[in-house]
Amino acid sequence: MSKNKEIYDVIIIGGGIVGCSAAYFLAKYGIRSLVLERDTVAGHASGFALGSLNPLVGYGVPDLVLDYGLKSFQLHSSLSSDLLEETGIDTEYDVQPTINLAMTKDEAIDLQLQTNWQNKVKGFKSEWFSSEEMLKIEPRISSKIYGGSIIQGSVMLDPYKLTLGLLTSAEKKGAEIKYSEVIKVKSQSSGNIIITTKTETFNTNRVIFAMGPWTQFVSDWIGTKVPVEPLRGQIIKLKIDAPHINYINWSHSYVSSKPDGMVWIGTTTEKVGFDERVTFEARNNMIEDVTSVFSYLQDAEMTGHTACLRPLSADGIPIIGYGKDNKNYVLVTGGGKKGILYGPYLGKLAAQLTLGKTPTMDISPLRPDRNYALNNDNEEVY
Repeated sequence: MSKNKEIYDVIIIGGGIVGCSAAYFLAKYGIRSLVLERDTVAGHASGFALGSLNPLVGYGVPDLVLDYGLKSFQLHSSLSSDLLEETGIDTEYDVQPTINLAMTKDEAIDLQLQTNWQNKVKGFKSEWFSSEEMLKIEPRISSKIYGGSIIQGSVMLDPYKLTLGLLTSAEKKGAEIKYSEVIKVKSQSSGNIIITTKTETFNTNRVIFAMGPWTQFVSDWIGTKVPVEPLRGQIIKLKIDAPHINYINWSHSYVSSKPDGMVWIGTTTEKVGFDERVTFEARNNMIEDVTSVFSYLQDAEMTGHTACLRPLSADGIPIIGYGKDNKNYVLVTGGGKKGILYGPYLGKLAAQLTLGKTPTMDISPLRPDRNYALNNDNEEVY
């Protein structure tokens, strides 16, 4: 094992969207960081997610995290143009509507109630449509729906290209990335922190832990418990000669065309530990559910089937804050199914915390040592 004698300003463990965002914003502040990644950049959830950005839906909205989601959403808008200019990487940022289908009478009532507050959010428009009206808008939908809502102002992008763009820009300003698995983090009495990987040791004074669901293991290194676990999501890619279809979701399923013409369908929400394998059961269930609503997809050819592990906190809300009794450690994880939406802003906040700056919003509700109200019976968390 070799010893790297250089002392880095900040070392970031994790090369997903949060870690690369942290490197990007540290570079903006003039801080040179080192990213340590055991696999590849965006090699897990950050590179396999669909890339739908909608701060008006999901767990904790509107009461808990709407303001945070809106700030995250606004940041994406500027990043898309900035990264194209800085790196030449096009994140395929595209403003397009989100269609939410009601498959039951109760879902129809719930969606109609949601449109009331969603329409008060600046920059968005949410409107309810009856079953007959929705079928005129998108005739390929099954007639068994009870109606649906359309949210204008949401966005679709490519998460892999976004993460790659963030890292590329940071590298242009002096950031580095090395590929090796971290096996030990130890703080010295001098304040120096030694990070040991399988191939090298590194020195720094500050560490950002942005390891997705694997962040739970930092307790073995720094004594801070992080209640986060993996939530497996599987996605299927279909090929069919048919007109583009915007993002449409219902219950736990969705369908959406990508710029290359492929149709993505998903997703599962499985608590299976750190098992990233795809399963025949999930494939069959997803195809059955999607084709029951969009029968034309029965003729599609399956060209891909992937799985990734999303970081789910004990209460479904992101986690960010200092390690226990040590402000040289910053922990950031727990984006769950909205990790792409939250990722860049989490990275920005992590950079601010690391440098001792006042965060651009109150993050006390997201701190690691908060009182986690378990929501295991609430399906929206997943």
